Amino acid sequence: IRCIKPNPRQAPGEFVPRDVMTQLRYSGMCAALVLMQAGFPTRVSFDDLYERYAPKMPAMMQRLKKVTFAEALLVALDLHGGRDFQMGLTKVFFRAGKLAFMDELTSSSGGAVDAIVRKVRAWLARKRFFAAGHAVVALNRLQACVEGVRRVRAFRRAARHMLRMVRVWLPLLKTVRSRLYSEEVLRARREAEAARLRAEQEEQARREAEEQAAREAEEQARLQAEEERRRKLEEARKKEEEARRAVEARMQLLADDNARLQSALQSAQGTEQETQQQLQQL
Repeated sequence: IRCIKPNPRQAPGEFVPRDVMTQLRYSGMCAALVLMQAGFPTRVSFDDLYERYAPKMPAMMQRLKKVTFAEALLVALDLHGGRDFQMGLTKVFFRAGKLAFMDELTSSSGGAVDAIVRKVRAWLARKRFFAAGHAVVALNRLQACVEGVRRVRAFRRAARHMLRMVRVWLPLLKTVRSRLYSEEVLRARREAEAARLRAEQEEQARREAEEQAAREAEEQARLQAEEERRRKLEEARKKEEEARRAVEARMQLLADDNARLQSALQSAQGTEQETQQQLQQL
């Protein structure tokens, strides 16, 4: 119980909405109402639902189990599971106001009851169909599991049988073999087998040595080819250097000849000018 002051002066007949809302908010009533609206505050057991609504329904629905009756009634009233209600183990949890909505629908005319019965029959048919499908799937899976268990058991029986046969026949085989073959024959066979193994090992070693020699020869040839290529490149570089030096020397000689020709030309021009001046004086 929460006591709310209608006004600060506590006068009768006076109501201040702002103060009342502040008291409700700080007392947690608004949050509690929001929580009740978001959750499932109303809860009713399957027995109470059955005793409350079964007398209003026909005999076909009264013969259903209580949990099936409750679920069928809720679905027939167009209540959506998860949004309007949640089914528990022994109770149904409703949203706020949904139980009163159920009372209003079920207390209406007989036509509403007939519509509920039709929806219940359709829902039961769908549920039984899906249950039959799930049963078939479960039966197939169970059959596959049983078949797998049978195969495992058959394999184990076969393995035990083979083990018993090995345990029985192996000593017998050793006895027969020792009687059929003397120790000398067995020793000769062991020596021949050892010689064969040695020959195979030697052949394998010879092949590996030949392959190693071939690889080394290929590597040596590659190194020689690389060395020859480097030598040819070095000779070509030296020839290019000598040709460049010869061209530079030739160009230097041409430059020297050009300089001498220029100096001779200048001296000839000077001599010609002096000759012309002498001729003018004469």
